[in-house]
Amino acid sequence: MKLTLDKIAHELQLSKATVSFVLSGKSRQNNISEKTAQRVLEFCREHNYMPNIHAVRASRSIVKSIMLLVDENTACEGGDCFSEYNVARIAGGVINEAANADYSVIIRTYRDSLDENIIFNSFRNREIDGLIYYGIRIPESWLAIIRSEERRFVGISVEPSAGIGTVNIDNRRISRDLAQYFIERNCRKFVYIGGSSKSYVARERLHGFEDAVGEYPKRILSGDFSEETATTTLAEYLATGHEFPDAVLGVNDKTALGALKALKQAGLRIPVGGGDNIDGVKYVSSPVVTFDYMPHEMGRKSFQVLYNWINGGDAEDIVLKSEIIIHEGF
Repeated sequence: MKLTLDKIAHELQLSKATVSFVLSGKSRQNNISEKTAQRVLEFCREHNYMPNIHAVRASRSIVKSIMLLVDENTACEGGDCFSEYNVARIAGGVINEAANADYSVIIRTYRDSLDENIIFNSFRNREIDGLIYYGIRIPESWLAIIRSEERRFVGISVEPSAGIGTVNIDNRRISRDLAQYFIERNCRKFVYIGGSSKSYVARERLHGFEDAVGEYPKRILSGDFSEETATTTLAEYLATGHEFPDAVLGVNDKTALGALKALKQAGLRIPVGGGDNIDGVKYVSSPVVTFDYMPHEMGRKSFQVLYNWINGGDAEDIVLKSEIIIHEGF
């Protein structure tokens, strides 16, 4: 016998609505006794009846599932996002915190060609309650949908904007402190290797550097957050006969590692600073001064912001306080 809600209700001499409420997890809200709820559930188990998952989701206000969307443009070198240090740590923070709240996490990657309906239909079909995005910039067309449909959407390392929640470290302040560290050690001429102008993090870190350095001589070189580009860019700069700087600062640690390689090739030993505190900077022979990107904590906080929003709170903009870290080399 193929079971339906009608047949279950008939067998148990209950209304179809009662059976539906029990199977959709709404017994208490509808004053259905625990005894009745257990009768329905035991009957369904005995007859291997599974309710239509889409119908159950549609009937629930909260489905206890979220999506983590990672932008391939952020750090996915070689096409493998999740082997990258910050991505792996952020994902770990989200997943661990979600597990503590008994939420599941769907993980996807974002690329420029991605059809936005694939993502937003996950909201519309009640597959997810909210989404966490880690990347450079949320597309403007997405922001319009997020606001018009009132979707719960939290961005990590993106610019605060109306209608979304965000989690960042205090990029401008910590970048200013990093540059000040070198100034206090008598560095007066700087080269700074930046990141993408589309990136909120890159812009904030550049502003922090400029805040500290002020009128001291400086040359700002463009970059894309990668070690290879930093090596090439700085090597070309040094080869043009410019006066050597007292210090080279990079927008992140991959840039700092690239700068170290270029300096070594040129036979120079110049202090280098970066940002993010990735594992690689611990194992270089030259000292590197960096700061903590706090990726695991940002992952945790992003889920907490989303969870509170799902459960009746408001969207929040969280800024975590980073700190300077000095790796002496070996």
